[in-house]
Amino acid sequence: MMDDQILVLLHEYDSLRSELINRTGFGFTLGTIGLGALAIVLSQTGWRLWIGLPIGILIYGSAIILNVRGIQKNHARLVRIETEVNSRSGAHLLEWETRWGAGWSIPPEKD
Repeated sequence: MMDDQILVLLHEYDSLRSELINRTGFGFTLGTIGLGALAIVLSQTGWRLWIGLPIGILIYGSAIILNVRGIQKNHARLVRIETEVNSRSGAHLLEWETRWGAGWSIPPEKD
């Protein structure tokens, strides 16, 4: 029974690590799109510049905030899974997010 619970946690861990990699890649894609959009907006003149710039900043900023928030939640859950798996197994099987990843700076959520 305990092994099945650890396997479920490890499966969730793998899924979250994959999502974390995808979100990080999406962040780089956002950077590229943002620079291209900024170049287009800055090439405009008059009202197009003054309308396009705030709208672009709002949309771009929202996308970045949502992506970073998802990454932070992901890290927090990964740290909790590492702690749980290590506790149940009695060994330090998982430690990357807790010790070396960005998750070390995010306190685990309380249930």
